[in-house]
Amino acid sequence: MKNKLFLALVLSMVATLAAWADFTLSATPVEGGSSLRFGRVSSSDSTVREVRLRISSTTGKQYQIRQCLVDRVINEKGAVVSNAVSTYTLRGSNAKGTLYQDIPAVLTSANQVIYSSNRAGDTDSMIVVYKIDPNAITSSGSFSGRICYTLTPQGTDAQKQVYLNLYFDAQNGFTFTSEPARELRLSTGNPKDMNAEIVFSTQGYVDGEYTITQQPQSRLMNQEGDFVDQDLIRFSVYAQNGVSEVVTPMVLTDKVEKIYTAGRAINEDKIAVKFVIDEKVAEKMSAGIYRAVIGYNVEAQGTVIARLNINVVIDIKRVFELQILADSRGTIMFEKTNPDASEYTEKKAVIRVRSNIDKPYYVVQKVPSPMANERGESIPTDDFSFKLAMADGQKGSLAYATSVKAKVGDTAIFNSDFLGTPAEFEITYILKPTRLYKAGDYRMNVSYALMEK
Repeated sequence: MKNKLFLALVLSMVATLAAWADFTLSATPVEGGSSLRFGRVSSSDSTVREVRLRISSTTGKQYQIRQCLVDRVINEKGAVVSNAVSTYTLRGSNAKGTLYQDIPAVLTSANQVIYSSNRAGDTDSMIVVYKIDPNAITSSGSFSGRICYTLTPQGTDAQKQVYLNLYFDAQNGFTFTSEPARELRLSTGNPKDMNAEIVFSTQGYVDGEYTITQQPQSRLMNQEGDFVDQDLIRFSVYAQNGVSEVVTPMVLTDKVEKIYTAGRAINEDKIAVKFVIDEKVAEKMSAGIYRAVIGYNVEAQGTVIARLNINVVIDIKRVFELQILADSRGTIMFEKTNPDASEYTEKKAVIRVRSNIDKPYYVVQKVPSPMANERGESIPTDDFSFKLAMADGQKGSLAYATSVKAKVGDTAIFNSDFLGTPAEFEITYILKPTRLYKAGDYRMNVSYALMEK
């Protein structure tokens, strides 16, 4: 009885082995060799390799092929890289079954179904493509890993597995960073804030020459939807090792600009992009916070290998001020007056208003007391007047078209247009010679107030 049971067990094992012997699986790099070798990793297409899988089947059973990264990718120093190997199946490379995963995806330790045979389980072959992403490599050295391919027949727990080693060398994964990391700020109001720079650092190996391009993703705009003048910002570029393509400051536009070129021998560099606000252009702009995003691309052999987006913030500070251009600010002086003189005496002042708040305003003249000498003797109101004048092209309106008496108190003398456009006008104080006042030195304190409407 024992001999019969033993014989039955042996026959069963032989039958299972015989059935399994009807499946064969092989994995062979298309370029030859017994392992998948990428050589030195670069940014070019030379990092792509293909593997041909061949399945021979005579069982008539449907089967599946799975793949996974059974040994993680690691170098001789123990540095592990993740997400560096991507894979996809080459559409049309098989004859009968169904290919899966024809879109590139990261090769991981999880089993990925890449092929399913037809119901008859016919013999077939296919090509699986692998690519190394240099941007995912942050260490130098010789890296290796191992891919496992598993054939599983339908309706059985039996499996057929083959392994393929992969190798590549890397000289520092290319890195592209910036300082400040994500935001650049400029501001009016203080000269030192009207210029700023962002410094890019590049490090690592790139196969051949590479360039950096700059392009704003949109124009600088505030919350109200107002755009800045195209001439507001100028930039220039300075590089330690490579070639700066923008030595002379140029206007920042929405066009793509090549700003830097690195030769084959450059493995690291510092590239400073300097920005400056044109003060004269800024004076014409409305106050507010303007924002935009500038994109920087590192390109090698027509491929973008690194990208950074920098937020740019321009703070146009609120300006609402009045300037007085006169020989003596705040005081109107008539010295050595002669009541018997035959000509009128005049003193002029220029009033300049700077405003970027986009609101109408008016200017008020404030005279606290009449014009008087050191003894307190004043000049009669009828003998002291002023007149206003404004150059052609100026916006706004003068309060008086002819000369008027310079009376004590507050007098509105100018009104802006409804946009609050900056303006400049002249005021002339006129002293009429009469015998109603004595000869001597006379003065009058006067001030001007800028008021929002």
